[in-house]
Amino acid sequence: MGGSAGTAAFEIARVHPKLRCVVQDFASLQKQFTEITPLDLVGRVTFQGHDFFTEQPVKGAAVYFLRQVLHDWPDKYAQRIIRNLVPAMQQGNRLVIMDRVVPPRGVLPPALERLNTMMDLEMMLLHNSRERSIDDWQALVTGADSRFYLKGFGPPEAVGGVQVIEFVLG
Repeated sequence: MGGSAGTAAFEIARVHPKLRCVVQDFASLQKQFTEITPLDLVGRVTFQGHDFFTEQPVKGAAVYFLRQVLHDWPDKYAQRIIRNLVPAMQQGNRLVIMDRVVPPRGVLPPALERLNTMMDLEMMLLHNSRERSIDDWQALVTGADSRFYLKGFGPPEAVGGVQVIEFVLG
């Protein structure tokens, strides 16, 4: 979800040749998606217009991937987006979130701490949201549905940057 015109899905599909991807975003992006879809991925990476504030239409996918979708939504709306996925999911399915993870204070050099603070203020001022620590991400997702559990996150070298956070529906 939030796949824009599909560029990230194209790269993921190339690395995982048996994977099928459905890119979901505003229906108005379908034309751009169609124009830039590599010929070798036609049929394996498809596009579907979807409003993530409605129930997820793709049922039983092994993985639901949200790439920088939730960071600029307040918790109540981010949880609503997640809750709209749950009816489509089965036990053992994964919710993978690729977004910023803010490390605990004191981990980064002072200049990067200030940058994190600035980005957090920007999220608050522009979107009534905030940057989230791994504990915040866990609380957000389990607050949407208590059956989710955190499987892991990383890469570790992305401290204070974009990371992949994996949850499993138990």
